[in-house]
Order: sequence, then structure tokens, then C-alpha cells
Amino acid sequence: MLSLLYPGLDLSKEFHEDHIFPRSRFTAKRLSDAGIPHDRIESYRDAVDCLPNLQLLGGIPNVEKQAKLPGAWLAAAFPSAEQRATYLHDNDLDDLPLDLAAFLDFYTQRKERMRQRLLKVLGVTYGTSPADE
Repeated sequence: MLSLLYPGLDLSKEFHEDHIFPRSRFTAKRLSDAGIPHDRIESYRDAVDCLPNLQLLGGIPNVEKQAKLPGAWLAAAFPSAEQRATYLHDNDLDDLPLDLAAFLDFYTQRKERMRQRLLKVLGVTYGTSPADE
């Protein structure tokens, strides 16, 4: 699905399915330590492995990323603000929070951007069905 949505990747190279927000940060204890309210922890844990929190990264960059939060990884991977902005835009990562506090908002927004991108890739006009044609 990711390669369909983001076709600019050279798939002849090795890619990893990367968690934008690392899975290792989503234990109940680590989320609680990060200030996530107790009543929202399960929602965070339910979302961590879903498509809006995933991206394709080259094998080496993914290994280098390890369990870094997006802010730390982006600063290291894309030294210039222009490079970061281009990467964020091209991968529907606009408004990417730098920490876990706004993860669910980011997740919801990226899910909708991905949905819109998929509809466009498939040539589907929102609100139409075969019966409308």
C-alpha cells in the first residue's frame, strides 16, 4: 500500500516498513512517562502499528533511525529545512509532531491525507459510486 501511495521510491533497493513513531515508545509505562493521560494510552497503542504511522525507508536509514522520535531523526537525516519540508510534504507528514503528545491528532490527519491520496491514485471521485455514473 505504501509503495502505491508514494511511488517515487526506487523499489529495486531494500526498503523497511518503518514506524514513524517507534513502536518501542508505545509501552504503557513509556507513554505514561511521556505525559500521555491514562485514558488515552490504549488508543495510542491501538494506532502504533497502523498504516498512518508507517513509512517506507531504505534499509540503512531505517537501521540508523532506530527508536528516535521524528524530531531527532528528521534533524539528523535532513540537515536543511528545505530538505525536511520536501520530505514531509512528499510523504504526507505535514504537521508531524516532534513528540508523542500530539500523536493521535497527527495519526488522524495523516490517515485522511492518505485516504485522499489513495482515491486520487485509484481515480475515484469522492462521493460518487458506480450507480451515480
